Amino acid sequence: MTSDRNLDDALRAVARHGGRGMVHNATEIRRRGDTRRRRRHVAAVAAGAVLVGALGAGAVVIRLAGAPHTIPVGPADPTPI
Repeated sequence: MTSDRNLDDALRAVARHGGRGMVHNATEIRRRGDTRRRRRHVAAVAAGAVLVGALGAGAVVIRLAGAPHTIPVGPADPTPI
């Protein structure tokens, strides 16, 4: 945990030097980064699911809108005259 302490001390030194506002501690900065990363991951998965659903629906629509199968509509033999 010495790296956390060093980062925290460095950020506090930057805050004192700048004199404006307050710099949050390292755990708060990491928590926000993890939250942002998790939200991006969820958004990417949701977008992928929507894309797969749209492609599947498009394939179904194209399949249903295609030409009907050709089935002979009449007797199979020649009709007598």
